[in-house]
Amino acid sequence: MKDLTVVILTHNRGILLINTIISVLNQNYTDFFLVISDNSSNNDTFNLLNENGLLNKIDYRKRKIEYSSFDHFNLCMSEIKTKYFMLFHDDDLMMSNMVDTLYNKIKSTNYVAVASNGFFLLDNKRTTKKFYELKQREIEINSVDLAEYYCMGKVAPFPSYMYNKELLKNKMFINNVGKYSDVTWLLNLLENNAILWLDKPLMYYRLHKNQDSFSNDYKNQLKLIKILEKSCLHGKIILKYRVNNLYFYETKNRKRVRNIYIYMKYSFFYLFPRVIIKKIFGIIS
Repeated sequence: MKDLTVVILTHNRGILLINTIISVLNQNYTDFFLVISDNSSNNDTFNLLNENGLLNKIDYRKRKIEYSSFDHFNLCMSEIKTKYFMLFHDDDLMMSNMVDTLYNKIKSTNYVAVASNGFFLLDNKRTTKKFYELKQREIEINSVDLAEYYCMGKVAPFPSYMYNKELLKNKMFINNVGKYSDVTWLLNLLENNAILWLDKPLMYYRLHKNQDSFSNDYKNQLKLIKILEKSCLHGKIILKYRVNNLYFYETKNRKRVRNIYIYMKYSFFYLFPRVIIKKIFGIIS
C-alpha cells in the first residue's frame, strides 16, 4: 500500500511544469501518488498537459478559485492521506534518486522532515554548479540550528523536504513574514521534533526571471529578525544577517552604493535599524 504522496504546486507556469513532472515520473522509486495541484488563473496548464499526454499519468486537480500561495500550500497539505508527503515547486527538477533517498531515510527514522541540503543551480544556459554542503554527511537540526544556518545563508531550498504527516500534528502554514514565512514554518515544526538534513544534491533549482527569490522585502526581513532573535540565536549572527540584507536592499534600490564597512561599524553599536533606516533609506521599519 502506498504511503507517500508527491504534490507539485503550479501557478501559470505550464511550460516549466512539463519538465518538472517528467523528472518526478523518472524517479528510481515510483511507488507513490503524484498529484498536480493547478492553482492557475486560466486553463493553459491543463491544455499543455493534455497535449503532452500527461493527464493519464497523474492525479490532476484544477482549483476552482485562485488561492494565495500560502493558502494553496495549506489546501494541498490538508488533502494528504498518506503518512509521508512532499510539496514540490513547478519550476524545479528532481534528480532521479531524490524520492528514493528521502523516503528510505524518513521511514526508518522519527524526524518530522528529511531534507536535501544540496542542489544544483540551473540557469537558462543549462549550466549548473553545486551549492550548499555540510561538513557532516547528515545533521540533525533544531530551531537554533535552523536560525543560525539561515542567517549564514546555508538553508536548503524549501521544496527539498519530505514530511511525516503524523508528526506535523495539524500544523498549518502562517503568512507572518511574507515571502520569508517558509523559515517560520520550519521553525514551527521544530518546536517538538527535529529535521534531518542530508549532504546530498538531489534536485535542480531553476533560475528564471519570474522567480520570487530575486525580490527583496526588507520590512518583512525585519519582522523575521525579531522571530529569529527569540530562537536564542547569538547576537553577532543576527547583526551580520541584518547588515548584509540592509546592504543588499540599498544596492538594489539606490544608484549610490555605500561602503559595507560603514554598516558593520554602525551595527556593532546597535544603531540599526530604526533611526538609520528612516534617515538614510526613507523607509519605516
